[in-house]
Amino acid sequence: IDLPDTRRSPEEELAGSQLREVVGREIRRIPPLLRQVVQLTHLDELPIPQAADRLGISVPALKSRLLRARRELRSRLERHVDSRGPASLPAAS
Repeated sequence: IDLPDTRRSPEEELAGSQLREVVGREIRRIPPLLRQVVQLTHLDELPIPQAADRLGISVPALKSRLLRARRELRSRLERHVDSRGPASLPAAS
């Protein structure tokens, strides 16, 4: 039985690397108050109650900041997208 090759092509690897670079750069550019919640919840993968506790804020306050952070990050990433949509992100600089 021949199994399909599930490895990513060199082009896919490069695109993924470039996409991670763009997203990482834009995360670093959002205001620190918002960046902290992204770091804790998405990058460190802490549950929301733990992230709120670590920041010394309530769960509703953390959720509010997270919503604002996602909106800010979405807005920043949209600047890198052209008519091809998200496929154009890796080529953006």
